[in-house]
Amino acid sequence: MAVARKIAYNVAFNSVVKVFSTILALVGIGFITRYLGKEGFGDYAIVLAFFSFFTQLADLGLYSVTTREISRIDADEKKIIGNIISLRVLSSLAVFLLALVIIKFLPYPQEVQKGILIAAAAFVFSSGYMVLNG
Repeated sequence: MAVARKIAYNVAFNSVVKVFSTILALVGIGFITRYLGKEGFGDYAIVLAFFSFFTQLADLGLYSVTTREISRIDADEKKIIGNIISLRVLSSLAVFLLALVIIKFLPYPQEVQKGILIAAAAFVFSSGYMVLNG
């Protein structure tokens, strides 16, 4: 009975958190839209779409590989984490350089190009811990 109660509690808690985060996201989008206006929000959406695409590209499935490798019985966790973080940072740098090249060929306004570069740079700096967070 204790296991069933824990499962029910976790499902209820996760459901409440999901609803709360969805409401918070909708309210946030409302504020952002009003602040930026139609054109500004469109530029913001382009930056987010570009960032989302390149985030997936840089991931290389490293979170899944990390989980699989660390779960092995004789795993050297420190070595695995070090290697994965190194790979993630290198892949993020490669994606950042790719973003630099690609945005020069796309007809985006200067503000959008700057936003993409800022998002890509932030991604490079946060890429090391993102392997651990998923």
